[in-house]
Amino acid sequence: DNFIILRGRGKAAANVLFSLPDTTVLPTINRFRLPVYARITNASPGESIIIYDVTAEVRFNSTVFYPESISRGSILNNEIVASYTRRVKFQIDSAEISSEKNILTELIGSTLLGSVKSSTLIFSDSIAWETYGLASSYELESGSITTIICETGQDRLLLTGDESKMSIFPNPAGNELIIEIRVLESDRKS
Repeated sequence: DNFIILRGRGKAAANVLFSLPDTTVLPTINRFRLPVYARITNASPGESIIIYDVTAEVRFNSTVFYPESISRGSILNNEIVASYTRRVKFQIDSAEISSEKNILTELIGSTLLGSVKSSTLIFSDSIAWETYGLASSYELESGSITTIICETGQDRLLLTGDESKMSIFPNPAGNELIIEIRVLESDRKS
Protein backbone atom coordinates (compact mmCIF):
# COMPACT_ATOMS: atom_id res chain seq x y z
CA ASP A 1 0.00 0.00 0.00
CA ASN A 2 1.27 3.41 -0.96
CA PHE A 3 0.09 6.45 0.93
CA ILE A 4 0.71 10.09 0.28
CA ILE A 5 0.31 12.48 3.15
CA LEU A 6 -0.29 16.09 2.23
CA ARG A 7 -0.17 18.86 4.75
CA GLY A 8 -0.80 22.47 4.03
CA ARG A 9 -2.26 25.71 5.15
CA GLY A 10 -4.72 28.03 3.57
CA LYS A 11 -7.69 30.16 4.22
CA ALA A 12 -11.30 29.85 3.25
CA ALA A 13 -12.51 32.01 0.41
CA ALA A 14 -14.09 35.20 1.69
CA ASN A 15 -17.81 35.91 1.72
CA VAL A 16 -18.45 39.59 1.02
CA LEU A 17 -21.44 41.70 2.08
CA PHE A 18 -22.17 44.79 -0.03
CA SER A 19 -24.56 47.14 1.78
CA LEU A 20 -26.27 50.51 1.59
CA PRO A 21 -27.12 52.59 4.68
CA ASP A 22 -30.39 53.62 6.27
CA THR A 23 -29.98 57.39 6.41
CA THR A 24 -32.11 60.45 7.21
CA VAL A 25 -31.37 63.77 5.50
CA LEU A 26 -32.58 67.32 5.11
CA PRO A 27 -33.77 68.06 1.54
CA THR A 28 -31.26 70.90 1.10
CA ILE A 29 -27.84 69.24 1.31
CA ASN A 30 -25.40 69.87 -1.52
CA ARG A 31 -22.44 67.48 -1.77
CA PHE A 32 -24.19 64.84 0.39
CA ARG A 33 -22.12 61.65 0.55
CA LEU A 34 -24.11 58.40 0.33
CA PRO A 35 -21.74 55.55 1.26
CA VAL A 36 -21.63 52.12 -0.36
CA TYR A 37 -20.15 49.59 2.07
CA ALA A 38 -18.37 46.25 1.70
CA ARG A 39 -17.05 43.87 4.34
CA ILE A 40 -15.89 40.28 4.65
CA THR A 41 -18.40 38.34 6.76
CA ASN A 42 -16.12 35.39 7.56
CA ALA A 43 -12.77 37.14 8.09
CA SER A 44 -10.53 36.97 11.12
CA PRO A 45 -9.61 40.30 12.76
CA GLY A 46 -6.92 42.03 10.72
CA GLU A 47 -7.56 39.92 7.63
CA SER A 48 -8.28 41.76 4.38
CA ILE A 49 -8.47 41.20 0.63
CA ILE A 50 -8.37 43.46 -2.40
CA ILE A 51 -11.27 43.32 -4.81
CA TYR A 52 -10.83 44.51 -8.39
CA ASP A 53 -12.97 45.81 -11.24
CA VAL A 54 -16.13 46.22 -9.16
CA THR A 55 -19.18 47.20 -11.20
CA ALA A 56 -22.46 47.78 -9.37
CA GLU A 57 -25.80 49.43 -9.95
CA VAL A 58 -27.99 51.13 -7.32
CA ARG A 59 -31.66 52.13 -7.79
CA PHE A 60 -33.82 54.56 -5.81
CA ASN A 61 -36.57 57.16 -6.23
CA SER A 62 -35.18 59.97 -8.38
CA THR A 63 -37.02 62.70 -6.45
CA VAL A 64 -35.04 62.24 -3.19
CA PHE A 65 -31.38 62.30 -4.30
CA TYR A 66 -29.44 63.46 -7.35
CA PRO A 67 -25.91 61.96 -7.54
CA GLU A 68 -23.40 64.02 -9.49
CA SER A 69 -20.09 62.27 -8.81
CA ILE A 70 -18.45 59.43 -6.90
CA SER A 71 -15.62 59.49 -4.33
CA ARG A 72 -13.74 56.50 -5.76
CA GLY A 73 -14.14 55.16 -9.28
CA SER A 74 -16.42 56.52 -11.97
CA ILE A 75 -20.12 56.73 -12.76
CA LEU A 76 -20.84 54.72 -15.90
CA ASN A 77 -24.54 55.56 -16.14
CA ASN A 78 -26.89 57.89 -14.26
CA GLU A 79 -30.42 57.86 -15.66
CA ILE A 80 -34.08 57.92 -14.76
CA VAL A 81 -36.01 54.88 -15.91
CA ALA A 82 -39.71 54.05 -15.49
CA SER A 83 -41.74 55.62 -12.66
CA TYR A 84 -39.17 58.03 -11.19
CA THR A 85 -36.58 55.30 -10.60
CA ARG A 86 -33.00 56.54 -10.85
CA ARG A 87 -30.42 53.94 -11.87
CA VAL A 88 -26.78 54.72 -11.09
CA LYS A 89 -24.16 52.30 -12.40
CA PHE A 90 -20.59 52.77 -11.19
CA GLN A 91 -17.19 51.12 -11.47
CA ILE A 92 -14.28 50.97 -9.03
CA ASP A 93 -10.79 49.80 -10.06
CA SER A 94 -9.85 48.27 -6.70
CA ALA A 95 -10.58 48.45 -2.99
CA GLU A 96 -9.23 46.76 0.11
CA ILE A 97 -11.90 45.31 2.38
CA SER A 98 -11.82 43.58 5.77
CA SER A 99 -14.26 42.39 8.43
CA GLU A 100 -14.91 46.04 9.35
CA LYS A 101 -17.57 48.06 7.52
CA ASN A 102 -15.41 49.54 4.73
CA ILE A 103 -16.59 52.44 2.57
CA LEU A 104 -16.22 51.08 -0.94
CA THR A 105 -17.18 54.43 -2.46
CA GLU A 106 -19.62 57.30 -1.91
CA LEU A 107 -22.22 58.71 -4.28
CA ILE A 108 -21.93 62.50 -3.99
CA GLY A 109 -24.83 64.76 -4.85
CA SER A 110 -27.81 66.79 -3.72
CA THR A 111 -30.66 65.67 -1.50
CA LEU A 112 -34.03 66.79 -2.82
CA LEU A 113 -37.54 67.57 -1.67
CA GLY A 114 -39.46 65.21 -3.88
CA SER A 115 -42.72 63.41 -4.32
CA VAL A 116 -41.99 60.83 -1.59
CA LYS A 117 -40.62 61.13 1.93
CA SER A 118 -38.57 57.95 1.78
CA SER A 119 -37.02 55.64 -0.80
CA THR A 120 -35.43 52.22 -0.63
CA LEU A 121 -31.82 52.07 -1.86
CA ILE A 122 -31.48 48.81 -3.77
CA PHE A 123 -28.59 47.10 -5.52
CA SER A 124 -29.61 45.76 -8.91
CA ASP A 125 -29.51 42.00 -9.29
CA SER A 126 -25.76 41.44 -9.34
CA ILE A 127 -22.35 42.95 -8.79
CA ALA A 128 -19.49 42.13 -11.13
CA TRP A 129 -16.06 41.93 -9.50
CA GLU A 130 -12.78 40.06 -9.53
CA THR A 131 -10.93 38.65 -6.52
CA TYR A 132 -8.63 36.14 -8.19
CA GLY A 133 -10.00 33.28 -6.07
CA LEU A 134 -9.91 35.08 -2.72
CA ALA A 135 -13.69 35.42 -2.42
CA SER A 136 -16.35 32.92 -3.33
CA SER A 137 -19.72 34.56 -2.70
CA TYR A 138 -21.44 37.81 -1.87
CA GLU A 139 -24.67 39.14 -0.40
CA LEU A 140 -26.49 42.40 -1.12
CA GLU A 141 -28.16 44.46 1.62
CA SER A 142 -30.55 47.29 0.77
CA GLY A 143 -30.80 50.58 2.64
CA SER A 144 -33.07 53.62 2.64
CA ILE A 145 -32.95 57.39 2.40
CA THR A 146 -35.58 59.36 4.32
CA THR A 147 -36.10 63.10 3.92
CA ILE A 148 -37.00 65.25 6.92
CA ILE A 149 -39.99 67.31 5.79
CA CYS A 150 -42.52 69.71 7.27
CA GLU A 151 -45.58 67.65 8.20
CA THR A 152 -47.73 70.44 9.66
CA GLY A 153 -51.23 69.92 8.31
CA GLN A 154 -50.00 67.33 5.82
CA ASP A 155 -46.75 66.13 4.27
CA ARG A 156 -45.12 69.00 2.37
CA LEU A 157 -43.87 67.19 -0.71
CA LEU A 158 -43.36 68.29 -4.30
CA LEU A 159 -45.85 66.84 -6.72
CA THR A 160 -44.96 66.31 -10.33
CA GLY A 161 -47.46 66.96 -13.07
CA ASP A 162 -47.76 67.18 -16.81
CA GLU A 163 -50.03 70.20 -17.13
CA SER A 164 -50.64 73.46 -15.32
CA LYS A 165 -53.84 73.58 -13.32
CA MET A 166 -55.37 75.80 -10.65
CA SER A 167 -58.29 74.85 -8.37
CA ILE A 168 -59.97 76.59 -5.42
CA PHE A 169 -61.89 74.55 -2.82
CA PRO A 170 -64.62 74.96 -1.69
CA ASN A 171 -66.33 77.10 -4.24
CA PRO A 172 -67.87 79.38 -3.03
CA ALA A 173 -65.29 79.85 -0.24
CA GLY A 174 -66.26 80.02 3.44
CA ASN A 175 -63.89 80.73 6.34
CA GLU A 176 -61.19 78.50 4.81
CA LEU A 177 -60.20 77.79 1.29
CA ILE A 178 -57.63 75.62 -0.41
CA ILE A 179 -55.86 76.86 -3.50
CA GLU A 180 -54.16 74.10 -5.47
CA ILE A 181 -51.81 75.09 -8.25
CA ARG A 182 -50.15 72.32 -10.22
CA VAL A 183 -47.14 72.97 -12.45
CA LEU A 184 -44.21 70.73 -13.33
CA GLU A 185 -43.18 70.84 -9.67
CA SER A 186 -45.37 72.23 -6.95
CA ASP A 187 -45.46 72.50 -3.17
CA ARG A 188 -48.61 71.90 -1.15
CA LYS A 189 -49.51 74.39 1.58
CA SER A 190 -52.65 74.73 3.64
